[in-house]
Amino acid sequence: MNAYSTLLNTPLYRSPTLVPLVDNETYEPLKAAAVLAGHGNTWVQIQDDLTRHESGFSELEAWFNSLPGRRLPLQRLRLHDILLW
Repeated sequence: MNAYSTLLNTPLYRSPTLVPLVDNETYEPLKAAAVLAGHGNTWVQIQDDLTRHESGFSELEAWFNSLPGRRLPLQRLRLHDILLW
C-alpha cells in the first residue's frame, strides 16, 4: 500500500472542499507548475490555480451544478481535480 492509497481511505480525503485528489498521475504536473511559479509547493499551486481562475471556476461550478439530475454539488476543488486529470 502506498501513501496515495492510504490517503484515499481516510475520512478527511472524502471531503471535496478540503483535500485535493493528488495521485501519481496528478502530482508531477502540479509539481512542475509549482516549480515554474517559483515556490515549488503543490498545495500552494492548487490554491494559486483556484484563485487566479476564480471566475472560470465559478462559471463551471454553476453550470455543472445546474445540470438536471444533480443530487450533490460538485465543488470547485473537485473540478480542479477533474481538469487536472
